[in-house]
Amino acid sequence: RFCIKRPAECHSKSFKHFCIKAEVEKSIMKLGTLLLATCLAFASGAWVPEMENAGLYEGDMILDPDQQKEVEDGTFTFSSTGNRNKLWPNAVVPYSLTSDLARDGKFMREFQHSIDQYHKYTCIRFKRRSNERAYIGFYMGGGCSSPVGYTGGRNRVSLSKGCHWRSTIMHEIGHSLGFHHEQSRPDRDNHVTILFHNVARGTEHNSRTIILYN
Repeated sequence: RFCIKRPAECHSKSFKHFCIKAEVEKSIMKLGTLLLATCLAFASGAWVPEMENAGLYEGDMILDPDQQKEVEDGTFTFSSTGNRNKLWPNAVVPYSLTSDLARDGKFMREFQHSIDQYHKYTCIRFKRRSNERAYIGFYMGGGCSSPVGYTGGRNRVSLSKGCHWRSTIMHEIGHSLGFHHEQSRPDRDNHVTILFHNVARGTEHNSRTIILYN
């Protein structure tokens, strides 16, 4: 988990994977925004086994051919939000839900809470799709996964039963908005300490850092 503690407390049982260093404690406390909640979601309960999908980048990120080539070339930057072509025009995001999701009461409560949080803390606005060409299409797929950033078409976001938690939904929406995994940012070690002995075996790749950042 992610916990705001001083270094001497970093081995407390109150959290598991991360400890924020004292020098950034004050600034993080001041943020108090959805961006922080979304960026830290991976560490605070958003992760579920359904995020570990073979063949996807870091388990749940669906890369387009250009992004995949950047990974192969070693030029894949940390975040797609620095690329204006990957941002949703006017910060408006149309979306659709398949009927099985729309009929699921628990999912809809978690989903609506996720949308409400984005509306409360950011300038991004989600709306039901009418006939827009570019939109997020949520469906009950196998596992939790999402494209990264605006694609100009349909972003198919898979949310299987194990993904029906508000933090997980916010996490996958974040990918479609252009966010990568915050714990992979190259300056990560300046701000947090990874307690690798608490990281589940086989998931260590989720804690690696990416060299480039934009």
